[in-house]
Amino acid sequence: MTLFPDRFSCQGWQGTRAKHFAKPEDAFQQLVGDALIGRFSAMAHVASTAGRDGSIDAWVEANALASGQFDRFSFPLIVECKHHDELAQNPGRNIEQGWREVKRKLAAQATEGWLGLYAPWKQARAYLYCISSRLPNQQVRTELQQEIRDFLAVCPTTSARLSFPCKSASGTGPICRDGAVLG
Repeated sequence: MTLFPDRFSCQGWQGTRAKHFAKPEDAFQQLVGDALIGRFSAMAHVASTAGRDGSIDAWVEANALASGQFDRFSFPLIVECKHHDELAQNPGRNIEQGWREVKRKLAAQATEGWLGLYAPWKQARAYLYCISSRLPNQQVRTELQQEIRDFLAVCPTTSARLSFPCKSASGTGPICRDGAVLG
C-alpha cells in the first residue's frame, strides 16, 4: 500500500480549496500558512499566492506567544516558502539558486530602505526560509543556514535585530529559528 505518491502533484485534489492550488508552489505556501495559523491562530497571516508579496509569504505578529518548535523564536516572524522538485537534477543546487534569488531581491530592497510591500522587514525579528524539498545531506543544510545567517547579519536594518542560534544543533528534524532553514 502506498500512502504518498513518488512525486507531489495537485492534479488529483478535490474539495472546496482544491481549485485554489493548481501549482505546487501555491499549495506549499498554503500548507505552511495553515500550520502557522493552526499554531498562532489570528496572530499568523498568509499572503496571497498571486502577485508580489515583498518576499513575505506568511508572517506572525510581534506579540505572539511561542512554544514547542517555536519556543526560541523572536517575533514578528517573516516566512518565505520555496517549492523545489526533489526529482530535479541536483536538488541541492536548485535550492541554493532559489535562496540566491530571494537574497538578491532582499539585498536590493534593503538598499532602498524596505519600502512598500517590504516595509514589514523593518520590524522583523526572525526569518524562516521554508523549502518543500528534503535537503540532500547535512552539508547542504549547514551551508544554506550559514549563507542565510551571513546575509541577514550584514543586511541593512536587519542585522541589529535578528539573532541566529538554531534549535537543533544535531541537524535532525526541522530547524526552526531566526534565519534558519525548515526543510
